Formats: sequence, structure tokens, C-alpha cells
Amino acid sequence: MADYSRVQTGRWRFKPGDKINNAHKLVVTSARPLDNLKWGEFEAPKQLTGSNIEEQIKDLKNGDGGDIVIFGSPTLVRSLANANLIDEYQIVMHPVVVNVGEHLFDNLKEQKEFHLVDVKTLKIGSLLVTYRPAKA
Repeated sequence: MADYSRVQTGRWRFKPGDKINNAHKLVVTSARPLDNLKWGEFEAPKQLTGSNIEEQIKDLKNGDGGDIVIFGSPTLVRSLANANLIDEYQIVMHPVVVNVGEHLFDNLKEQKEFHLVDVKTLKIGSLLVTYRPAKA
């Protein structure tokens, strides 16, 4: 299995499709393993399953390797935020307000404070905002 040292949400640099396709991928499921995971011609994703996902992510963080990036899973973000396992949040904010969907930070066990690291305006008018947790 690939090794990772940090957990982040959304690291975008150049050509994100190429970066995602060639990255080691993990699929997190709390219930049961999924059969036959594929990613086209690229390396198939590995799975993390069970009730101890936070512990498994912590083990990956303590290993050698690159970043862990979370896409499209507010449930996983909340779980790892509650376990204080996220080192950096990169959040894309779009100039649209909707009244449906999940909130990223619902059901946190405690208040989280962040330090603003960076803000970039994207060509489409969205903002890429980078925060790191404030140290106690």
C-alpha cells in the first residue's frame, strides 16, 4: 500500500486529471469492502474498511510518503477533523448559494479554529482558500 504523511483536502496544482489518475488511490467504506474497484488503465484503488478508519489513516500519516487528499466526502472530512488528522484544508468556494446538500462541518465534536494560509481567485470566479488548524 502507498505511504502518506499528511492529510489534506483538495490539493490542486497543474493538470489535476493527470495527477489524480496517476496517484495511489484509497476508497474508504465503513461497512463492507467493495468488489472489483477499477480506475481505467491506471492502478486500481486500495480500500480502507471497518470501524477504525481514523486509526488506519493515522497509520498512513505516520508512514513515509506523500499527501492524502480527500475529494467529495464530507463524512470522511468530519470524521478525520474530529480525530484531528487533517493538516490542511483547501476549499473551493463557488459564487453560488444552494439550499440542498450536506454541510462540510456538521457534527463536529468541538469548535475548530484555523489560520488562513492562502487565497487564490480562480478564472471561473471561485476562490481556493487554504487553512491550517490553529495549534492549541
